[in-house]
Amino acid sequence: MKSIGKIAPIVTLLLLFTMLLVLFVYTLESFIEKSQKDPVNFTNNYVKQLINNQKRLTATIATRIAIDKEFAKAIINKQNYKVESIIGKTIFLFTTKDNLWIRVYDKDMKHLYISWKSKPPLKEDRNLKRVFKNKNLISNIEITPYNIAFKSIAPIFDKNNHLYGAVEVMLHFESISKTLKETQGINSAIIIDKRYTKELIKPLSHNFIDGYNIANRDIDKDVNSLLKEYGVDYFIQNTPKYIGGFFKSGYYISVVHIKNFYGNTLGYVLAFIEDRSLLKKTETILYTIFSIATMLFITLVYLLYKSYKNNLKLILTLDKKVKDATEKNIQLLYKDQLTNTYNKEIFDIDRKKSSDKYIVLLNIKGFSNINGIYGFEVGDLVLKQMAILFMKLLDKRIYRLNADEFLFLSNDYQKDIEFLSNYFYNNTLNIKDKGIKLRLSFRFGVCENSLNGKIYKKLTIALQEAKKITYANYIFYDENKQRGKNRENYIKFNNILYDALFTQNEAKIVPYFQPIIDNKSGKVVKYESLARLQYENEIYPPYYFINIAKNGGFSYEMTKIMLERSIKEISKYSDLIISINITEDDLLTNRLLDNLLNLTSKYGVKPKRVMLEILEGITNEETKSNIEQIKELKRAGFSLAIDDFGVDYSNFERIAELDIDVIKIDGKYIKTILDSEKSYLIVQTITNFAHKLGVKVTAEFVENKEIYDKIRNLNIEYSQGYYFGKPMPYIKDH
Repeated sequence: MKSIGKIAPIVTLLLLFTMLLVLFVYTLESFIEKSQKDPVNFTNNYVKQLINNQKRLTATIATRIAIDKEFAKAIINKQNYKVESIIGKTIFLFTTKDNLWIRVYDKDMKHLYISWKSKPPLKEDRNLKRVFKNKNLISNIEITPYNIAFKSIAPIFDKNNHLYGAVEVMLHFESISKTLKETQGINSAIIIDKRYTKELIKPLSHNFIDGYNIANRDIDKDVNSLLKEYGVDYFIQNTPKYIGGFFKSGYYISVVHIKNFYGNTLGYVLAFIEDRSLLKKTETILYTIFSIATMLFITLVYLLYKSYKNNLKLILTLDKKVKDATEKNIQLLYKDQLTNTYNKEIFDIDRKKSSDKYIVLLNIKGFSNINGIYGFEVGDLVLKQMAILFMKLLDKRIYRLNADEFLFLSNDYQKDIEFLSNYFYNNTLNIKDKGIKLRLSFRFGVCENSLNGKIYKKLTIALQEAKKITYANYIFYDENKQRGKNRENYIKFNNILYDALFTQNEAKIVPYFQPIIDNKSGKVVKYESLARLQYENEIYPPYYFINIAKNGGFSYEMTKIMLERSIKEISKYSDLIISINITEDDLLTNRLLDNLLNLTSKYGVKPKRVMLEILEGITNEETKSNIEQIKELKRAGFSLAIDDFGVDYSNFERIAELDIDVIKIDGKYIKTILDSEKSYLIVQTITNFAHKLGVKVTAEFVENKEIYDKIRNLNIEYSQGYYFGKPMPYIKDH
């Protein structure tokens, strides 16, 4: 009895230890089970969401095609090329284009268009009949002759709400497997139930296991091996939570049934989630370690676990709130709320990490006019659509700096700039909700992606320089040239120009004359007078001094000199017309008319022999004084021309109001008229409109006979360019 009394505490202690060990094992198993359950539940829900998204995608694409106003017309007229064009434009808006099939039926449910070449026998489609009967959209999952696929059929109505056919959009179910791999790193198998394998007339995948078709064409080798090792029925019928062992990789298994509109199971999405936590592999080791641990350690672990158990729910709740708040703050901190592009803060982070050598600042040309003419709502829509296009075309992050200024990083900025410029030159931006179409162009500033700061200053300087010139749409910031040479040249030409305008000691403003040809007679009937700066036996074009004159307030002084010397020159001839450029600064003086009348009287030249060329933008300004002065010049007998027509927001109504005599089409369209169909159509359209208004047309930059012949065929009255003569300091042979 005494011995029993001695061992009683030990037995009690052992029993307590055993109970605690069993409790530990139980809690460990529970923990492992929950660790296994979470990835399975997450994947199940994620796959179901992907399936719903793809169903909505096919329904959206089918609907977008069906509601296109031109689509019913194309079906009625059986214009397959037009049907294909409308389909192409629609699916271009969506990122998922791989494995996308389109089929169009006419009102007799016969194929009008099919997007794939192979034409296997097709079973009777009850969904198609439902669409024609009920005249509503059907979205379903079906077994096709090739694969399991999402299918949406949308009815097509004409403007009188008559049913004229249907469009069917199909998307391979394999897209689910690809998205799961790309977004979550999870390999999966798309399995078509053996009951439907006979319907696969031309299966894209000839991989069959246990009578099931494995629809993936590029299935992961390990997944394929596991399907063959265990058999497909093992996974579908038993739905195990976990497979694998101590010496090989383990997987959690997610099984999602693929059901059609009628609730029938067509197949399964079988996902293999790799066990990266290695809990199963370490389970035996943990048992061994903790089975020999002391009771104090086991007790401590147990108490800690109980504490964790009690506080887990609170921790998870707080964690979710923190994550949600953090996500919202990140969006506010790093994303531009209007365009969904990244902002300056994230750009500063990205550019320091990036290996890209250059930074490009993009500015939308004339964007303030869009806001002014169409309103800020349209301006915002333009920015949203432009941001989407920039990201899509360049396939890189875009950052919004200011209202209409965007940034991006590049290793080949010339290629990127040329690509964007060409794309928007050949494509209009369609603001569908507002019925507005715009053709946009850009200016770019470029600098090196350096870590020494001041990049925004460099980009701004480069962009401002780009806005000043017309021969290029971008400027690359050069540190050495920018700091020294530009400032030195500016000061140099400022002093030279001042001398030419006010003292004429060593420098002069002189007119150079370029002939303008009558296309019918082939004779010179006009000359344009172009300003040049003469200094030390050198002749400098306007690029060197025109902005200096404007910034220094010398524009009108230069115009006065040009007017007098030009009118004096043509006074030597009886029939020539001289064409002279007039700026907005000249109109702001309110002295232009008096000065012109004095000069024509002084040299005995009739006002109708003086043609004043006004930039198109001046006529679009709402300044009443400018418009009224232009009208007074016309009433006084002077001829009026609009220069560079087509470069800004062309306004034929204003031209008619001002009784303009001649339109000079912007040279960029004439130079490309032989190679660009769009340039030809623009020139043709401007010419036709001008002639309907009784306005004559001049083509600038006529550089060869081919261009000359082209514009004469369009009945353009006048030509000007190097083909007929360069600007000269005198009127030649007249």
